[in-house]
Amino acid sequence: MENIVISTSKKEETDFILQLMRKLGFKALVISDEEKRMKARGKLVKLARSAGTHFVSEDEVEYEVKKVRRNRHGKKK
Repeated sequence: MENIVISTSKKEETDFILQLMRKLGFKALVISDEEKRMKARGKLVKLARSAGTHFVSEDEVEYEVKKVRRNRHGKKK
């Protein structure tokens, strides 16, 4: 299975693309910004747990946030 990620800036665009994909017989899934933030937060929690008693520095948190943003926007920050 292959996936395509399409980002839109307007709800009308999202609705149009969803309708088109469904009419063409494709499954479509919308992931909200909040869901993306929750996934990033989950990664940070996982990082903190894997660190055990190790203190998680601000630099480590910033690194993970930048990594998530890079993956989300496809840009280097």
